[in-house]
Amino acid sequence: MLTQTWKTSERKYRVREARDCAIPTADGTKLNSFIYRPDAEGKFPVILGVCAYSLEDQIAPIMPVGAGGIRGHMEAGDPNFYVARGYVHVIVNVRGTGKSEGFYDFLGPQEIRDIYDAIEWLAKQEWCNGKVGMFGPSYFSMIQKRVAALNPPALKCIFAMYGLTDLYRDLDYHPYRVVAELDGRIYHPDGERFRDRARDNLAARQQRFALRYGWREVLDDPCGCARELAEVLTACGWTGRPRLCGLRCTIL
Repeated sequence: MLTQTWKTSERKYRVREARDCAIPTADGTKLNSFIYRPDAEGKFPVILGVCAYSLEDQIAPIMPVGAGGIRGHMEAGDPNFYVARGYVHVIVNVRGTGKSEGFYDFLGPQEIRDIYDAIEWLAKQEWCNGKVGMFGPSYFSMIQKRVAALNPPALKCIFAMYGLTDLYRDLDYHPYRVVAELDGRIYHPDGERFRDRARDNLAARQQRFALRYGWREVLDDPCGCARELAEVLTACGWTGRPRLCGLRCTIL
């Protein structure tokens, strides 16, 4: 894709920054945003990033360390890169996070509808040419896909990499894969320890996803899930005794 003649577009503008800008939604809730614009008159397309993370953290200095592990938390992109090339870069906190008003609705319908409203609001600003695109991986990506399904008139494109689409399937339920809680830790069937994780947190997450998305296998038959988990672990060669109790066993 990248040839010897490939190059980025020319830098033409300096950056004008506005922090803590309120973007209204249909029910009156205001979303906090950082807006970066070219320091020139005219109308420009918007690149929008939406997340539940610290906005300040998304714009930490990239130089001199550059992109990589140290700056891996920065998923909104670099406003200096975009704005210099004629784009408005907007980073928004979803409701209930950062300085945004309201209650957090983790990838729920209200959260997605808010971003629909934000896109249409941005498109009507005097510095926007009416075209909005979205960018970013992970949480940024998951929101893009859900908002795009609502087809906001001003949303012209998304670049949604590394983002799951089905929270229950992609986070909590994978056929033929088991994650077990043993001695307060998360294990793979081959015995590899993933990370410390509180039992109650895992139980609450399983229950939340199962209830929200309608899958109730674990809720309806926790004892059956426990038996299945024990059988799979035994078949994989694990000889310990798993502590299985209701929703604290998770069949993935």
